[in-house]
Amino acid sequence: MKPLLTLIAAGLFTLVQATQARSLPLARGGVFPLPDHAVVGADGVTFVRPGEAKPVTVKWNDLDLARLAKQETALEAARQKALLTGEKTVLGPEPARLNPYAEFLSLPVNITFRAKESRQSRLEYREATQQVPFVAADGTIVQPAIPRPGQGAVTAGVATRSEILVDGTRPPIDTSALGFLEMISDDKRTASGNLLRETREHPAVFANLLAGLRELQRLVPEDPTPTKAADALLDLSRTGPVSIEAQRRMGEFLRYASERAGWR
Repeated sequence: MKPLLTLIAAGLFTLVQATQARSLPLARGGVFPLPDHAVVGADGVTFVRPGEAKPVTVKWNDLDLARLAKQETALEAARQKALLTGEKTVLGPEPARLNPYAEFLSLPVNITFRAKESRQSRLEYREATQQVPFVAADGTIVQPAIPRPGQGAVTAGVATRSEILVDGTRPPIDTSALGFLEMISDDKRTASGNLLRETREHPAVFANLLAGLRELQRLVPEDPTPTKAADALLDLSRTGPVSIEAQRRMGEFLRYASERAGWR
């Protein structure tokens, strides 16, 4: 049986269509595309070539493991699992990926804001009329319960202070990355800054979006815009005044990413 690398050099690259997602980065350069079904074990990746009865195995020593860890994270995780536990991982067809820009813009953003209540004092004014007492025939002073015709009366303003509990909690947000980032990047609305300041109390929101931008960077390494968007998002997440310049950079990225996603 010929060595595997010799078989690869003889033309194994043409046996698997280039449209398939998984590939093995070879130590001598280039990549070896994998068929839909393969098994990851402690010795390497095993699969069956079209039209042949016996499986073949690409050994780990034949691969560029640094590139594998960077470009094929699922394969790298399966390799580590096999080496540490001896357990094999069966790989099936990968589901078709969305447009990477659409995938990022569709990430869910769910925020339940902390309860914010405050007490406010309120003065209420009303008019009160009091009947003027009179002197009876026997000389006693009488405070009548029922007004007498022609009897004088005094009208005065009475102030009553009361306290009310005001609920200032922001309603929850259930939207996409596109919807949320559009809200906080609108530099023309004061509400955008207020929302951004309240969201800073929930750092996991920014962490999840930054992770999505890093994944976008990995999927489109030739495009520098996800890196610029990540920088803008970091600026917006920091405590302090809201950066209008960062808001505008994020807005530019959203317009660009929407176009790349085919949404505009």
